[in-house]
Amino acid sequence: FQLRIDHQARSVEFDTDAFDGAQSGGHGAQLQASPADLMRSQLSSVAICLANAQRVACPAFVADAQAQKAAAVAAALASMRDEHRVAVARKVVIDRRKEVVENAVARRERTEARERAIRQQREQESERQRLADEQRRREVERAQRELDAVRRAEALKLAESIREKAGIVVDINDLDMLDTDKLKVLQREQLEKDKHDMQARLKLLSRRADHTERAYRRAEQPLLADDYEKQKRSDREHHDAARRAILDTAREKHAHDVALKKRVARVFDDFNVVRQKLDTGRSEALAAERRRLREQLAEAMEERVAEYRRLRAAKDEADELERVKREAEREAEELANAAKAAKAAELARLREELAVQRARDEELLRQ
Repeated sequence: FQLRIDHQARSVEFDTDAFDGAQSGGHGAQLQASPADLMRSQLSSVAICLANAQRVACPAFVADAQAQKAAAVAAALASMRDEHRVAVARKVVIDRRKEVVENAVARRERTEARERAIRQQREQESERQRLADEQRRREVERAQRELDAVRRAEALKLAESIREKAGIVVDINDLDMLDTDKLKVLQREQLEKDKHDMQARLKLLSRRADHTERAYRRAEQPLLADDYEKQKRSDREHHDAARRAILDTAREKHAHDVALKKRVARVFDDFNVVRQKLDTGRSEALAAERRRLREQLAEAMEERVAEYRRLRAAKDEADELERVKREAEREAEELANAAKAAKAAELARLREELAVQRARDEELLRQ
C-alpha cells in the first residue's frame, strides 16, 4: 500500500483508496478476501485493540474523554435551547412581520376601496351636477319663453286697453317694437290727461256743492234757537228725574241700614260673651297644640341627628372602601406596568440575541 505517516499531525495518509474494492481486483468472482477487505478488517482490529489498551493503560484519558463528551452534550443541549429560544423569537418576529404585512395589505386594500368609492361618488356627483345644470338650463329657457309669452300677452292686453279707453291707435303687429314700458308711458300720459279732466270736473262740482251748503245753512239759522230751547228743557227734565231716583234709593238704603243696626245691637252683648268663651277655649287648645308640636319637633330633631350620624358613618365607611379599592387598583396597575416592563425587557433581550445570532449566521455564510 502507498501511504504516508505525518508525525507532526500524528496521522496516516493513504495515497490510494485502500477501501475501494474495485481497484484491488477484477470484476469476476473472488475466491478469497480482497486487499481492501483485509485492510478494513485489520484497521478495525487495530483500532479496537488500541482503544482497549488505552482504556486499561490510561483511565484518566477515558474519564477526560467522557467528561469532554458530557460537556459537548451539555453544550449541545444549551445550544439547542438557545437555538430553540432564538427560533421562537424569530417565529414571533416573523409572525409579527407577517401580521404587519397583512395589516398593511388590508389597509392598502381598504384605502384603495375607499378611493374607488370616493372616485365613483365624485363621478356620480359630477354626472348629477351635469344633469342638474342641463335641467336648470332647460328650465331657464322654458321660463324665459314663458316670460316672453306673458310679456307679449300683457303688452297685447295693455295695447287693447289703451286703444279702448284712451282712443290711442296701437299697431298690434308691431308689439315687438313697442315694449310694455313704452305702452305704460302712453297709458300714463293718457291717465294724467284723464286725471286733469276729472280734477277740473270735481272742482266745478265742489264749488256747486259749496254754494248749495251755504244756502242750506242760511235757511236753518232761524230754526237753531228754537231747537236749542227744546233741547235745554228736555235735559232739565231728565236731570230732575235722575236726581229724584237717586234720593229715593239713598233714603230706602238708610232706613234698611238703621233697622239692621237695631237688630244687631240687641244681640251684641250675647255675641261678646260667646266670643270670650270661644277665645278662652281656643287659647288653651292652642297652648296644648303648641306643646305637642314642640315635642314632635324635638323628637324629629333627635331622629334627624341620629339619621345624619348614621349616614355620616356609612359615608365614611364607603370613603374608606373607595380608598382601599383605589390603592388596590393602583398596586395592580403598578404590577401590570412592571410585568409589561419585564416583558418588554425580555423581548428586547430576545431581539438582541436574535440580532447576534443573525450576525453569527451571516458571518458563517460569509465564511
